Parts: sequence; structure tokens; C-alpha cells
Amino acid sequence: MTDAANSKHRRNINDAAITISSVSPTTIPSQINGHRVTVTGSHFIVGRTLLCRFGRDQVTAGQWMSSSTLVCGAPARPAGSVIVGVSNNGLDYTSFHGLLDFFDAPSIVHISPSKGPYHGG
Repeated sequence: MTDAANSKHRRNINDAAITISSVSPTTIPSQINGHRVTVTGSHFIVGRTLLCRFGRDQVTAGQWMSSSTLVCGAPARPAGSVIVGVSNNGLDYTSFHGLLDFFDAPSIVHISPSKGPYHGG
């Protein structure tokens, strides 16, 4: 086996061993790009191909904290639920068996009264 083939084989063995036991928090605002999501599991490997996937198509870099913890910056996306996946090689993903929920943050449309004493009343 060539060095390149050995390297690819080692990465595939490592990816097969990834487990994801939890994602925290499980609910985040949909409009905030980069909201920190902590993924707990096992066999995470430090490197530039440590990636987090949100749904089927949004991928962000994972920040390695330890072999059992990484932090991902979740992308802004429409409200709804997605599966979170992690990859050590940027190709093969292991998915969490729960969902991460993105919600629309409430917005203030009217405040009443619009004026009042500085100290309240």
C-alpha cells in the first residue's frame, strides 16, 4: 500500500470510530451566524478537516477541544430542525441521533407607552 493509501485508510478507520453523544444547546436562534454549539462524543481528531455539518449542506469548521469535545459555529439558517454531523476527514460524517432546532427570535414591533419619566413610575 502506498503512503497516500495508508493515510486515507487510517483516516477512514478513525472516522468510523466517531460517536456523537450530545449536542448543546439543542435550540438556537436562526438569525445568528456562528452561534456556538458544543458537540460531545468520542474520537475527534485535531486538524483542519475536523468539520461540523448542519443539515445536508451547511458545513463549518470544528474547533477541537479534546478527543471527546468540539465546538462548532452554527450557520444562520431558516427556522426548523436539522441533524448535526461531524467529520474528521471532511468527507465521511457521523450524525447525532437527535435534532438541533433553529427558532425565529422574537422581535419587538411596538412599545407602549413610547415616553415616560426617566426613573420609571
